[in-house]
Amino acid sequence: MASKPNKPAVPPVPVDARKLIKSVDAAKSSVVIQYMRDKTLHAYAIDEITVFKVNNVSGKVADIKPGMVVVDFLERDAHTLDSLTLTGYGETPAAAKPKPKLKPKPTPPPPPPPPQT
Repeated sequence: MASKPNKPAVPPVPVDARKLIKSVDAAKSSVVIQYMRDKTLHAYAIDEITVFKVNNVSGKVADIKPGMVVVDFLERDAHTLDSLTLTGYGETPAAAKPKPKLKPKPTPPPPPPPPQT
């Protein structure tokens, strides 16, 4: 029985699994969440018993801003949120800038020797 030659492994395509707040409408009591993996939008109603947490602190609708990252949410039914946990603003991985490397400062030349008398 002949063995099959090993093929090089193909690296998996990275999937952006984040969920971001696309829009918030306090007047209509609604929030739109965008799933970044496939760019789909889901609109949810929020009401007086929806629990909000922003950066692990209890919050309210006014604290929610578009672009915030959804850490976790719980649906009461298919159209209403029971709870929503958010953290700061999401930055796309491609837009992340690498930290600049610090160059060592050149050492100054030694002081001239004192004059000899």
